[in-house]
Amino acid sequence: MSTMVQERPLRIKRCCWRPRAPSERCNARDMRCACRNRCVVRSRKMGGAKQDKMGFAFGNKRSYAMPRYFGALICSWLLCITFSTISCAADRYGLVIGNSAYQNVPQLANPTRDSNDVASALERLNFKVTRLNDANVAQMNEAVIEFGKQAEGARMAVIFYAGHGIEANGENWLIPVDAKLATQADAPSEAVSVRSLNAQVAKASQLGLIILDACRDNPFVQSLKNITVSMPPTAAEKSILANRSVSKGLAPTEPAGNVLIAFSAKDGTVASDGIGRNSPFTTSLLANIEIQGLEISALFRKVRDEVMRATKDEQQPYVYGSLSSDLIYFKPPDPENVKTFDGFWDAKISCDPVGQQLGWSDRFLSTVKNGVLVGQTGREGRPGSLTYNGFIDADGTIRVTATGLSGDPKHTIIATRPGTPVFWRAAGMLENSTGTVLRTSGRKCIFQFSKQLLGKPGSSAQKNR
Repeated sequence: MSTMVQERPLRIKRCCWRPRAPSERCNARDMRCACRNRCVVRSRKMGGAKQDKMGFAFGNKRSYAMPRYFGALICSWLLCITFSTISCAADRYGLVIGNSAYQNVPQLANPTRDSNDVASALERLNFKVTRLNDANVAQMNEAVIEFGKQAEGARMAVIFYAGHGIEANGENWLIPVDAKLATQADAPSEAVSVRSLNAQVAKASQLGLIILDACRDNPFVQSLKNITVSMPPTAAEKSILANRSVSKGLAPTEPAGNVLIAFSAKDGTVASDGIGRNSPFTTSLLANIEIQGLEISALFRKVRDEVMRATKDEQQPYVYGSLSSDLIYFKPPDPENVKTFDGFWDAKISCDPVGQQLGWSDRFLSTVKNGVLVGQTGREGRPGSLTYNGFIDADGTIRVTATGLSGDPKHTIIATRPGTPVFWRAAGMLENSTGTVLRTSGRKCIFQFSKQLLGKPGSSAQKNR
């Protein structure tokens, strides 16, 4: 059965480009009207729902305008793009807490300064920030609950905490300024669990992030360990002694989803409060968090390296959790800066032998467009083939993943049948027209990249893969 197409004249109040008259009548049958730039109208029915399109022809090109009520939507979208730096929708939220003025243990010098400086940095990055300094347990719990409401539907949710924190019975706790913590049983009522923070930031769609500068050498640890018991111990005291697993530093954690938890010091170790305005960890965080084009994973790698240098390897920051392959930025790169790496790159890869297994080398041509690298060796889907995908930041940092199928067993670390799926990662830096990338796990492999300046060259692959 054929569908009847009903065409009818449409009245256009005005044409977009200098109409001859304030009102013109266009007819869909002759596809034109008196507008100077040929206003085109098409009307058709599809399944009973009539759709109208209006457009304007310029030579051989034709553009279509949507019905009038879409105009406001289009304008709003354009404004959102134009003013993206001031966040068209409130999609970034931060909660920043700094506890210095402890009432029952010696005070800390830096946490409130750390929190104020981090809050200001996040605000410059278009976060809507809630600040909380020298908070008691009721204030901290209330702030976390309110922040969870904001995180619903947000794109990014970030919590920064500076102050005392402890690990007790395998769980991490942040300490309000009014805490006494005579026993571990007091932690749920006098402290705030990191697990509760995790539940709130996990509501964000793109990134949930908890940054804890809370691994300081903690006076609460000793007070919890030095518990006086009667002789013989009561049943309650026996329970406390049996579960007394308080330690310095924080415990390792495994957040789920798109959540990262960054410790200022690796689990089980302590962090320095520092002698300057900020702690060593916060000093490095502030120096890097506003760098344009620095991806979130690269940000914390830079912080780690800088803190280890500043503390002579006595303090090693650590990040728990994993993210998807999508690149996440606090300050997105300038597209024009990323495009400086666009073009064809000749890549030579060489992998060392391991034990009885032979080394191998290869060469392939990769293309980079808008900071995305793609390369291929072998015929995709065949044994011995590898597909390379990479992302390049504005500063030249490159991360590459290799996926494919194993080839000759003589060249694989674990002898496997040809065609076994393989996957590994590499990372490095591109500078101007050259670059070096190293495999980050497994056998040692090195890429040497060189940009082809005179067009697309032919690629020549070595036999061994």
